Amino acid sequence: MLDLRSYGVDIPPGRVRQISAQNVLTQDSFGNACVAKVHVAVGEYLIVKLPDGQLVPRKSDDVNATERPFVGMPMDDLARELRVGPLAEFKVKKSKHYIYIYNTSEAFNRAAVVILESMFNGVNTYVRNMGAKTTAPDVPLVVIMFKSRSEYQEYFRIDPSIIAYYHILNNRVVMCEETPLARVDQALADQQLISTIAHEGVHQILHNIGAQSRMSAWPMWITEGFAEYLAPTTVGNNRRWKGAGQVNDMRMMELEVQIKARDNANWTGDMISESVTARQLTSVGYATSWGLTHYLAKMRRDQFRSYLQELFLLQPLEGNMPVTPDGRIPRHLQLFQKHFGDDLSVIEQRMVKHLDRLPYTSPFADRPHVGLVIAYEDANKKIRRIGNVFHSDQIATQWQAASMLYVVMAVAIGQHAWVTVMNRTQKLAQIIESQRPDMKGKA
Repeated sequence: MLDLRSYGVDIPPGRVRQISAQNVLTQDSFGNACVAKVHVAVGEYLIVKLPDGQLVPRKSDDVNATERPFVGMPMDDLARELRVGPLAEFKVKKSKHYIYIYNTSEAFNRAAVVILESMFNGVNTYVRNMGAKTTAPDVPLVVIMFKSRSEYQEYFRIDPSIIAYYHILNNRVVMCEETPLARVDQALADQQLISTIAHEGVHQILHNIGAQSRMSAWPMWITEGFAEYLAPTTVGNNRRWKGAGQVNDMRMMELEVQIKARDNANWTGDMISESVTARQLTSVGYATSWGLTHYLAKMRRDQFRSYLQELFLLQPLEGNMPVTPDGRIPRHLQLFQKHFGDDLSVIEQRMVKHLDRLPYTSPFADRPHVGLVIAYEDANKKIRRIGNVFHSDQIATQWQAASMLYVVMAVAIGQHAWVTVMNRTQKLAQIIESQRPDMKGKA
């Protein structure tokens, strides 16, 4: 018995049944009679796909089977149906695969169109070469674009930190041009936006070409890591897709910090284990998932291909595994080890070496940097130092917090430790002193 409320479907729990090639007569989201395609059955209900691409529940007794073909709604008709209520005054633009409903600036809309269209065929070709049986989308791909945060939040309440998303049920990518980060750093906000457009675009493509069945339960690490792997985009005026497997500059920058922060640590495999078993990912989890995906896709291609092929076969609602109280899914690690082996520490070490060799262009190469050094005295009275260079105070303090383990260990055994700040402003020093008042001078 599966409870679909976690998917946002309010029907009673029921036994899942896979039904293929069956169409039914029902009503669409706008009250019009239509032919819908059965996606999966749960108990006494069918989850059906409507001509506008939405997945909705219908009670089995309330619909009738039909031999009539399923036909996606024409773009013009769908645009007319969508432009009601809060979207009534929005503009419409169509490209080969997409329909855009937007009130953003034309420049933002053009960037989204170029990125999404430039990546569609490439993503399709990549997954087909990896063994996926792909088909052309049978419904229009809808992208809704809001200029303001207030309109975006009013349309669908979501975590304020999320600036774009792909909705599994309604099959739409929704995004916002205005981001909180723009008030702090416009360049970073622009890069975050175009990276997010591409990332959510990958999700929409994979779910509409048959590579990743909608509502199938892929492990979170590969769901997001694969999207990151397929989504790198160029920056500057020529914003477009860079191609599958190219270095994702934003994630690489974040991983570089994480890897450098653990230079003196043993690579035990915990980073991989935590990412692979996670039900939800942090920002670091996204970066780690991208790095792991990049390593496996480039250096363990045959095993990566066989792993993906097993996921490509998952039908709607298949792949759900028990979740532990701490939010872990141990069965996902079993599947990972089936294809890549049991020794996670070796995989982790090789992944780090692989990432360390990758060339990439930091999005902030020409911006002011922050330097931070932690020095401590070891058991042999020898001064040891760990240090790093960062693109922002925030990242520097995150690294400091992770690296303070060495300082805490030194203090615990009666050794000495110091923090030295090399900084172009006083801000980081003030943060450190406020958080660690005992670190000014000898610890």
